Amino acid sequence: SVRSRLEMQLRRANATLVAREGLGIVVSSWREIPDAVNRLAREPDRLRVIRASLEALPPNRAVYEVLDAVAREAAESSSRL
Repeated sequence: SVRSRLEMQLRRANATLVAREGLGIVVSSWREIPDAVNRLAREPDRLRVIRASLEALPPNRAVYEVLDAVAREAAESSSRL
């Protein structure tokens, strides 16, 4: 379906961003997660770089912005009743 294709494109774009910006380790399957965790445990310098990259990101307020938008819509909707 179109939605599935779009979802896969978004996942690939997110994985590319994570890898390019050093924000984490990209795995192809959830089965690879234990190996990725073990790799980080063996490579503390890599873990420090990932943490520093994550801390350097601007604060993510998206979830709060969505909640604010929903609250505004709810308020406007109730005022029309």
